[in-house]
Amino acid sequence: MNTKHGFPNKGNDGNPLKRKPLRQAGQSDADMVRSLEFEIALYLGIGLFVGLFAIYIWLTWIARVPPNPWVWTVIALIVIPLCYLRIRRLVAKRNNYDLGRQGEIEVGNFLEELRKEGYDIFHDVQCDREGRKFNIDHVIVSPHGIFAVETKAPRKRLVGNNRVYFDGQSTIKISGRASDRETVPNAISKASFLANNILPKGRNPKRDHVISILAYPGWSVIGNHLGKDTWVLNPGQLKAVISQQPLSLTHEQCDSVSQFLKERNR
Repeated sequence: MNTKHGFPNKGNDGNPLKRKPLRQAGQSDADMVRSLEFEIALYLGIGLFVGLFAIYIWLTWIARVPPNPWVWTVIALIVIPLCYLRIRRLVAKRNNYDLGRQGEIEVGNFLEELRKEGYDIFHDVQCDREGRKFNIDHVIVSPHGIFAVETKAPRKRLVGNNRVYFDGQSTIKISGRASDRETVPNAISKASFLANNILPKGRNPKRDHVISILAYPGWSVIGNHLGKDTWVLNPGQLKAVISQQPLSLTHEQCDSVSQFLKERNR
């Protein structure tokens, strides 16, 4: 059956759902977590198989039944450490994606509160730039503007000043250490891509502008929260900060954008 995420692309197999549901917060990371868990299980299975086979060969040798165990012992001594190292890397990668997934769900929970204000929220918006696929974690459509929200969930240090500092320009410091220099430019680039390549063009320049937001759940954010090109906030601040912005879109314009994203983001 030709499917993606369990839903048929074409044909009739009795599925009552005629189209995919809206994507959920953290869905891309959840897909990656499942993929990594499968790969972990694969390498774990290979290592266990080779190890058990080596034990079996030794038992047959002790019982004076050929074949000779040395060949498989050498293979086991090579394969098992390689599988162990690979599994360690995959587990670390899987844990990072899982942390990112949990962060996106946490931010998504805060964003759901914005629905009470009449805003529309979209999660895990899929993008394709010249064959390079990526996603925008969350998109907010409101009378105060359109916002592309990227979730960041770095691990906290056991001791020290666990705060996020933003200078309002391009420098973010996490626990006193400068973060990746690509964090802010990437967020701005995604917001620009959403505005210029995904959303339908309108005659209102304010509607065609998308503000980028970096959300750090569980972190205290200090410094200049609202930069010129991007904002850096704790998700608990989103509702208050957005509601303080001037009105820039009519309800009709919001509905037009939301309807477009509802049809596209499935």
